Parts: sequence; C-alpha cells; structure tokens
Amino acid sequence: MHRRRPTSGWPLTVKYRNRIEEGEDSILTVQRARHGRFRCFPRTVRRLTVAEARESATFPAMSEVPLQVLAVVGSLRERSVTRIVLEHVVERLRARGAAVDLLDLSLEPLPLYNPDTAYDHPAFPPLQARVEHADVYLLGTPDYHGSISSPLKNFLDHFWREFAGKLFAPLVASHEKGLTAIDQLRTVARQCYAWSLPYGVSFLEDDVGEDVVLNPKLVQRLEMFEHDARVYGSLLARQRRADLAGVDPGFLARYRK
Repeated sequence: MHRRRPTSGWPLTVKYRNRIEEGEDSILTVQRARHGRFRCFPRTVRRLTVAEARESATFPAMSEVPLQVLAVVGSLRERSVTRIVLEHVVERLRARGAAVDLLDLSLEPLPLYNPDTAYDHPAFPPLQARVEHADVYLLGTPDYHGSISSPLKNFLDHFWREFAGKLFAPLVASHEKGLTAIDQLRTVARQCYAWSLPYGVSFLEDDVGEDVVLNPKLVQRLEMFEHDARVYGSLLARQRRADLAGVDPGFLARYRK
C-alpha cells in the first residue's frame, strides 16, 4: 500500500506502545499532516507476555535508585489515628521496594520556626539532610478548624528549596473530608515549586482501630494512594535527576549546582 509522506506539520512526534496482549506487541509511529490529521504506521517489535508487560509497568528496574520517601506524622496525640493510617501506607511502600524514613514530630519535635535562629539549631542540619534526600513527602495531619496541624505547618516552614520538583501526598484525619487542609498543602507545594497528588485521602477516627485500619473502603483508597505516590513519585524523581544533571531550560535549572 502506497503511503504519502506528510507535506507539512510535525515530521515525527512520538512513539508509543499500542497494545500489549498475549502474542502481540506493536509500536505506532505517529505523524501529523496538514489540517491536524494523524497517520499511523505500525512497526513490529519483540513480543512481550502479559506478565512481562505488567511487571515492567509496575516495578522499577533493579538497577534504579529506590524511591526515597519521608513520611511525616503531624499529630502529637499519643493514640493518633493519623499515625496509624500513615504507618499503614508506609508498610505498603516498604513492601514494594521504597525506602521510607518516618519522621514523628511527637518524638522529634522542632522548635517554633524563627528565621533568625532556626538554621543555627543543632537539630536542623540532620533534619535538612533527611528532607533533601526524599523524593516524596507523605504528610499526615489532623484537621484542626479546617487547617493543618501546627506541628506540620512548623515543619514545612523550615524548608523551601528542598521541596522543589518533588511530590506531596496528603493524608488528613477529618470529620469534614479534609478538603481545606488538603488545599493548604497543595498551596505549600505550589509555593515551593513542588508537585502534589491531584487528591488527598481523608478518614474518620471510626475508620481506625487499635493500630489497624478497619474500614475496607479506606483500605482500598489507601492502596490507590500508595500506588500513585510510588509510581508518580518515581517518575518525578527520575525526571528531577535528569533535569538537575542536564543543560536544558526548565524550572529546576536554578537548582543546578
């Protein structure tokens, strides 16, 4: 069959995997001609089994750097449901190869943020190293008057550049769905040139028992939350490393050493 080459438009835009089925794997070369029409030319490549495809799409290669996660417990309560839910997600992340650092602000309190003295405090340099090392921030907080907790806000106030290009993932204990608290964390992410998940997970005290998540619907939502934090956190981490090591323009160019 004769194929005419496009006379205008993009000569070549993108190659993508068309479909992965048992016994078939093809790539389409997409070309855009005039008037926005697309032409696709299939090219056969090595066949993958469904198991291979799913494994490659779900788990990073063994040679890759494991995802670094900092999980911050923003509640000071001794029997905190925020802590229980956050630890539930932490266990799932660790089981899937992520390296998780748990920061419990009830056990590692920070002095009230004062720009004149905060960076001279002996606890700041080691904490700064932990924050800088992370790719993803799991931020757990109770909802107080439609806002995040003061310990979590105080933690966030200590940092800025360390968050750039990384992912915020919010968990909120709330009787009001935690929408305003989640929005506040998105605002912090935006101000610090970070990314955030397009949603957060909120939960009630009744959803949680003695050191365990009881509500099956919450368990399912946390599975999705863990998956998205891990997958999109890994994608952003790889791109962030490439941008910092590269020379192309982009918002992370200012952070190159």
